[in-house]
Amino acid sequence: MAKRRKGQRKQEPVKAPSPDFVRIGAAAAAAAIAAMLVMAPPDYPPGIAVALWVSAVVAGLVAGLSTPQGEWWLSPAVAAASCLVGELAMLGVHGFDPAATLVASVPLAAVVAAGMSWLRETADSRVAPIVALVAVLAVGLWSFGILPGPYATAHETFVGELSVPVAAETYGFDGSIYQRTFQLMNEGTPYYEAFGRAFMDDGRIDVLPPGPLNYREPLLFWIWALLPGVNVGADLLRVLEFLMLLLMAGAWFFARQFVDDGAALIAPVAIATLGGFYVTMPPSWFTFPELWASGVMVLALILLMRKRWWEAAAALVLAVAIRELMVIFIPAWLVASALTKERRMALLASGSAIVVSVAVVAAHLAAAPSAGPAGSLAASAKTWLQSTGLPRLQEALQFGFPLIAIGAIGGTLLFVLAVAGAAQVRSNWRRWALVTALVVPALFLTTFSSGPYDYYWGAILSAPVAAIAPLAFTRLLPRATAVQGA
Repeated sequence: MAKRRKGQRKQEPVKAPSPDFVRIGAAAAAAAIAAMLVMAPPDYPPGIAVALWVSAVVAGLVAGLSTPQGEWWLSPAVAAASCLVGELAMLGVHGFDPAATLVASVPLAAVVAAGMSWLRETADSRVAPIVALVAVLAVGLWSFGILPGPYATAHETFVGELSVPVAAETYGFDGSIYQRTFQLMNEGTPYYEAFGRAFMDDGRIDVLPPGPLNYREPLLFWIWALLPGVNVGADLLRVLEFLMLLLMAGAWFFARQFVDDGAALIAPVAIATLGGFYVTMPPSWFTFPELWASGVMVLALILLMRKRWWEAAAALVLAVAIRELMVIFIPAWLVASALTKERRMALLASGSAIVVSVAVVAAHLAAAPSAGPAGSLAASAKTWLQSTGLPRLQEALQFGFPLIAIGAIGGTLLFVLAVAGAAQVRSNWRRWALVTALVVPALFLTTFSSGPYDYYWGAILSAPVAAIAPLAFTRLLPRATAVQGA
C-alpha cells in the first residue's frame, strides 16, 4: 500500500450527498395541498369516495415531479404520506369514512409518483411535466362532469336545463337575465334594449334598470352573440368548459415561472374544482361576467410577469371592458411600472391602459339608459356601502369554491397561500405587483358591498388567487430558471 508522503493531506472518504429534507418536506406539503383541493362536494358521499382516488393521482403527480431524485423509494413514500394526510383532512371535514377506498388509494399515489420519477429519469425533461399536465386536465374534465364519474349526471341535467330558452317571467336570478339578454341579441335586439327587457322580464322586477350601474358592460355579450353556433345557455356552457381547460393550462404555465413543475400543478387542480362549480351546479353562475373577466386577468398577469408591457395592458383593458370592477387591478400595473427598470415603456403602456379603461367604462355608463331620476349613477354607487367587513371578504373568497374537498376554508386557504407566495417572489417589482393584485381587490371586497347577495363579486379574484397560490413554495421548491431581474 502506498505510503502518504510528508506534508500530504489525508484524503477524506467521499460521502454520499445527504437527502434534502427541506425539499422533501416541501414536496410532501405541496402534494397534500393539491390532494385537498380536488373537487368533493359536501354531503355527497359518492363524490367523496371517488375524489379519494383522484386525489391520490394528484398527490402522486405532484410528489413525483417535486421530490428530489435519488433513492427509488423516496418519491413513492412522499406521495403515499402526502396522500394520506390530504385525504384524512378531507374526511375529517366531511365526516365520511370510506375506509376501504382510503386504504386502496394511498398505494395508488405511490405508483403514480414512481411512474413520474421513472419518466423524469428516462425521458426528455419536458415529457414528465406535460404528462402530468394532461393528467390534471383530465381531472378537470372529470370535475366538469364531461368524463364518466359522480358529476356526469349533474352536468348532463344542467346542460338539458340550459338547452331550453329562458322565457319571460319564469326566472328570478341575475344569471338568467344574462342568458335572456344573449337570446334577445341573437334575435336581433340591440344590447342595451335587450338587457333592459331581460331585466324587466325577471319575475322579481317589473321596471327597467333604474341606473347605468344596473347594466353590465356590453363587450362580453357582443362576443357571445358573434360566436358561431352558440344560441342557448348550453352552448355558452360548452364554450366556458373549453376556456376553463385553457385557463388550467395557463395557470400552470404562470406558476411554473416561479416554482417547479410539481408545485405548479396546485393551480390547475384548484381551477378544475372552481370550474366544476360553474358547470355542474345550477343556477347559471357561469354567465356572470366576473368569472370571464377573472380568467382574462390571469392572462394579463402572465404577460405582465414576462414584461410584455403592451400585451399585458391590452389584456387589462379587455378585463375591464368585460366587468368594470376589474379597475381594482390597475394599482398592480402602476406598482410594476414604478419599480421596474424598464420604467418608461411600462409607464407608457400602463398609462395607455388606464386611459382606455376609463374611456371604455365612461362610454358604457353614458350609453346605458337610466330609468331613475337624475343623479341615479351617484345613488346607485351609494348602495355599495353595505359591507360587513371581514365576514363579507371570507364569503367572497369562498365563492366558486364550495365544492373544494376541505370545505368552507378552501377559498380562504388559497388566498393566504397566494399572498404568502407573492411576498416570496425574488424580483422586487414582480413581488410588489402580485401582492398589490391580491391585497387591493381584497380590500375592495372587504370595504364595498351592494347587499347580502353580492358575494359573487369574489369571482373577480378567484382565478388569479388559484394561479398565484402555488407561489407559496417559491423558496422551498423554486424553479431553476425562475423569472428574475428588473
